[in-house]
Amino acid sequence: MKKLNCNVSAGSVSIILIILTSVFSGCGKLKDEVKPKLYTIGKLFQGGQIAYILTRNDPGYDPLVPHGIIISNEDLLAGNLTTWGSVTAITNSRETIIGSGKRNTEKIKDIQTISGEGFPPANAAINYSAGGFNDWVLPSRDELTTIYSNLSQLNGFEYLSDVPEMFFWSSTELDDFSWPGFPGCCYAYATNFKNGDTIPLYKGPSGTIGKVRAIRYF
Repeated sequence: MKKLNCNVSAGSVSIILIILTSVFSGCGKLKDEVKPKLYTIGKLFQGGQIAYILTRNDPGYDPLVPHGIIISNEDLLAGNLTTWGSVTAITNSRETIIGSGKRNTEKIKDIQTISGEGFPPANAAINYSAGGFNDWVLPSRDELTTIYSNLSQLNGFEYLSDVPEMFFWSSTELDDFSWPGFPGCCYAYATNFKNGDTIPLYKGPSGTIGKVRAIRYF
């Protein structure tokens, strides 16, 4: 049997490395090209529809594994409008960034359990189930604004054309410093899905009423 010659010159090694680098680089490009086809805004996915796909500057972004936000296909609470909740029980659910809706919702749930006060939007999201998934939460302020930025590609919001304004609640309670004259105890952020304005609204019993959509992450 002829003995295999395993002697490889330095030049040959360089050529092999160049070829392998090109191949794997090409695979990476191919994978990037496939991503938009697999994950598109408005696509039905895991109990809802894809509302946002993380980009490079977002927390949790992974260039190799797409992540993003799924929004429920329907308004919660049978489409009814509701206030945000108690003004006497402070939830400290004040995170705003993408990915923080879950933490905010958990804080609201804890305060609801301790205080016995009601927080209808968060409670509706916690109890929501669709497509076999029950890990839904109320979106944070920034999550809600990113969803609005893709609104034209989402289904189930056609009724917005018939109303002058329509606020959707976030899970972000206002802190005491962002808006002078608006104490954090009494306000939470909401986004008007007619024009994208995101402002603090009075959250108590006599406050502004808004709609609720739940989100989950993929």
